[in-house]
Amino acid sequence: MINYDNKNWKKLLFGLHGSILPTIMPRLILLGGIASIVVLMNRFIIKIDVNSVPWTIVGVALGLLLVFRTNTAYDRYWEGRRMWGGIVNSSYALISAILGYVGNHDPKTRAIQEKITHLISALPILIKQKLRDQRDLKEIEKFITSDEIQLLENAQNYPIALHGLLVK
Repeated sequence: MINYDNKNWKKLLFGLHGSILPTIMPRLILLGGIASIVVLMNRFIIKIDVNSVPWTIVGVALGLLLVFRTNTAYDRYWEGRRMWGGIVNSSYALISAILGYVGNHDPKTRAIQEKITHLISALPILIKQKLRDQRDLKEIEKFITSDEIQLLENAQNYPIALHGLLVK
């Protein structure tokens, strides 16, 4: 995730971190050079007469393509956001059901409720890390014990391993 200060507009405007500009810079330089050569040839060597109608049609088609791609990206973003909200809300609902359904009169039941609540609280964090290709258990140390951390460290997929701890 890219952290940025939205108040510092100069850094946002000219910053390259998280930008696609370094990736496309060689192509931009090449196409800028070709365009410069064509302009110089048109000015000083030979006049190039080009009909603007085909370029207008291509511009309209390209504009429509960009609009459709932007809408698709926006839909994908909101679909992911909706799914993430579902994961978080389901976790809250499951914790509420466990706390409300199972009475906590004796200390043993309370300890089980607390353990399950902590494991469910850690699950969205591990899912987030899996989606971002991160493997950092420090973020969930406050939720799980050192033995459970050892079990998770040996696993390929942290969220699945945590789910295994939940059903155990």
